[in-house]
Amino acid sequence: MNDVATVTTDTDEAAAVTPVAEETTPATDKSLPAGYIRNEDGTITAPLAYPPADGPHELVLKRFNGRSMVDVMNTKADGDRVKRMVLGSTGMVGPKGEAFFNALDGWDIILLGEACASFLPSGRKTGR
Repeated sequence: MNDVATVTTDTDEAAAVTPVAEETTPATDKSLPAGYIRNEDGTITAPLAYPPADGPHELVLKRFNGRSMVDVMNTKADGDRVKRMVLGSTGMVGPKGEAFFNALDGWDIILLGEACASFLPSGRKTGR
């Protein structure tokens, strides 16, 4: 027969009842480039692979409003369309937006364009 007594402390009981917090990570969206995250509010967090000097290292892309959508739809060439989608989605306008876009790396422009296009249905104007 075993005469060993088990002693339980308040700390042991609390640990047994309190679940360990698990890290939560946002769900990945297969329609977005690797590393991009679709947030719960529908926005997209887009890390820049090659951020411009003194610029942000990531952008938050938002769904297009009416003004941005008109700019995108009225654009004739694909390059200008991507530019209008990125600037419209970030809310950057005027010379500051133009300067920021002109400083972006080509790699980031392509990935940002793909992410912005995910806000739109497939069709002739979106290029998808």
